[in-house]
Amino acid sequence: MKLFHTKLRFFQINLAISLAVFLVILSAFECKAEPYFSSKNLPFNLINPPLVRTSKEYKNEVNQILSIQSKIDLDELELSAQEKNFTALTLMSRANISANPKRNPKLFALLRNVTDTSITITDDFKNHFKTTRPYLSDKRIKMLISPSKGYAYPSGHTTGSYIYAHVLGMIYPKKYEQLKIIAEQIAQHRVLVGMHFPHDIEGGKRLALLITGALTANNNFQQDLLKAKEEVNK
Repeated sequence: MKLFHTKLRFFQINLAISLAVFLVILSAFECKAEPYFSSKNLPFNLINPPLVRTSKEYKNEVNQILSIQSKIDLDELELSAQEKNFTALTLMSRANISANPKRNPKLFALLRNVTDTSITITDDFKNHFKTTRPYLSDKRIKMLISPSKGYAYPSGHTTGSYIYAHVLGMIYPKKYEQLKIIAEQIAQHRVLVGMHFPHDIEGGKRLALLITGALTANNNFQQDLLKAKEEVNK
């Protein structure tokens, strides 16, 4: 028990340091952005509806979360906490992609617009389905990090991280598989901390594919993507 509390204290210190570093990076990353399109381009019925709360599948997913939370790894928990306010930089750092807003302004302008598109559309989908997060749905499920606002389905972290993986994969094709692995880790951590059901994750992946497909058909995105590629490959 003493060893556990020592590790937990070490985790809390590391988390504080990580959050401070994150805020510095985020301040450089944020600036004016515009979505490439809105949810009007993507009907809500293009993804499966969330599970019915009285269904067997739903109860099975509750048990899955309880099983996952019964075997908590502090390293995974620390990563989960760091990912709460993730950006494209989170994936880029873990995939060893060397880029920053000062040196790669066109790349980060693209990513800001992609971010705004992802958040705008995902929020619209969440507000349409209006599902409750796991820790609020079942008192046995623990809230292991500070709670996220809004509804659960589909998972915004999953949608966002997979969109980043798909878009960055267009610019750094050799990193694409690694980026998808990182996106999956971010998605699964949301189940671990009690923020999402497994079906929220699947809905997020589906929405990410739909948004990415719509991005590739968008002229403004295509132009920005070409500029980012040229900048990176100089």
